[in-house]
Amino acid sequence: MLTARNKIDVAYTGVFFEKESFYTLVSEKLSGSRLHQDVLYPHVTFQYMPLIIPEDLFEEKAEFKVVGYGNDGLNEGLLVEWQAGAPQLKQLYDEIKIPHITLSYAEDGSAVNTRYLDFKPIIPFDISGVFGGFSISKNRVNIATVII
Repeated sequence: MLTARNKIDVAYTGVFFEKESFYTLVSEKLSGSRLHQDVLYPHVTFQYMPLIIPEDLFEEKAEFKVVGYGNDGLNEGLLVEWQAGAPQLKQLYDEIKIPHITLSYAEDGSAVNTRYLDFKPIIPFDISGVFGGFSISKNRVNIATVII
């Protein structure tokens, strides 16, 4: 079901990763220390302030290959490539200019600037997550009826 924006409280949709296991995996694959603030809900943003929210895709799983890493002292992130998932999610993914995951940012940094990093190639590794939406008022990720 597609829901009009004014009927649901979503700032952005994306594929979200379970925080603890995600950061554990990243720490195993990459050396170095995090910047000031880790992202609370690591994710690949698919739509920012969407007018229509594809709730029927909530809970759909997606897989990515992490292929790049960037850190400019203000932002730290990963460049990702699509691996597998629902065709409708792939269509949304194809609209993303620079598909990435913000890992952390400095006190004077902003997570929205991660896409501007100069990502360098790394030894690729796979990650998987679940499509959902970030609730503005609840400061939570909403994946169907489950809020994490």
